[in-house]
Amino acid sequence: MAALIQTSRVSISGEAVKRRTEQQPEVARKVFRVTCRGAAGTLHAKRFSSGTCGKSIRTETSWMTPVEFLKVALCPADASWRKEIRCEEEPLSALIEANHLRIHSLLCDCSLCKPDDTELENQKNDDECGVCRREDEDELVMCDDCPRSFHKKCHLPHVEDVNLGLISLILFSCAAASPACTAEWEL
Repeated sequence: MAALIQTSRVSISGEAVKRRTEQQPEVARKVFRVTCRGAAGTLHAKRFSSGTCGKSIRTETSWMTPVEFLKVALCPADASWRKEIRCEEEPLSALIEANHLRIHSLLCDCSLCKPDDTELENQKNDDECGVCRREDEDELVMCDDCPRSFHKKCHLPHVEDVNLGLISLILFSCAAASPACTAEWEL
């Protein structure tokens, strides 16, 4: 059974950014805790494409591909992401063999494998609200300095359409979620 994914977002600059719409297989478990040496994150199955495509691993500070995650973990250049990245003490190859993750074909031209500039920008932020954790069709406001996203009404203070692009303030919901993020957003 396939799920249709469509979400729209508003970037910090107020520019509307349309999310990809594509058919994706539903999997029983959508998010997996992963580790590689000292690095830890969560792998999101719907964002996974291959080792170098689809920023599918979320760390505290950013989204990255499995190969980028290996680099953050300071693995040797010749390390295999399928073996080095672990989920519950098993390598990612076990998730692939169990059909929890699907590697896209080299000829695949979906938005994960061949993203345009807008889709690349969308991969930098969360697909769900950092406050209510819902991923629905409401617009999300995205932080330019960390991977968090928020619904306009969930964020404190509320972000109104008329405010976009007019003033600059610290996003309290973003700073509360991560004290290291004191990004000023153009609202």
